[in-house]
Amino acid sequence: MIAACILAASLFLSYRAVRAEFHFTQVQLWVSTDALQAFGAANEAYKSLPLDGRYRMQLLLSLESLAASRDNVMIAPDAADKAYRYAASASPRHPAVLIARAQYLLNSGRWRENAELAGIVRLLETTARSHPQTWTIAAHYYARANQIAKATRAMIEGLERGVPLVEMQALARTMNLEITPQ
Repeated sequence: MIAACILAASLFLSYRAVRAEFHFTQVQLWVSTDALQAFGAANEAYKSLPLDGRYRMQLLLSLESLAASRDNVMIAPDAADKAYRYAASASPRHPAVLIARAQYLLNSGRWRENAELAGIVRLLETTARSHPQTWTIAAHYYARANQIAKATRAMIEGLERGVPLVEMQALARTMNLEITPQ
């Protein structure tokens, strides 16, 4: 009897793992062509095996990709917060999780509501210095917070880390600054 229960549990968990991995693979196939399909597959992978950190993190990354890919996508704050909590429960200091959350807060305008983004920017600046997105996010945050000196420093760091010049020039223009190649 115990052996039958163990066998049944093993088969059930194996089925769930195979199903989750199938959907996770679909995310990789859809991510560059259809962000909505990719998010749906990430959600199915998460629902199949919610304790796996990869699926929790991919859910947030796919949601952010969906928001960035279409102008007409509206993400409810509760849904975005829930996806972030799931991903952060897997890896709270992972640069991909922090970058996705920061991009959401900036793009949604929710960065003004609390100091969450300031903490994320500080954490990224200290733990993810080599990521170009860190400096893009920091520059945008400081520019919007009217901290021009910090925004300028972040733009310089970003350019040194590989952020495209045209992207930083566009941001500089919003602050009535100009970046010229030398």
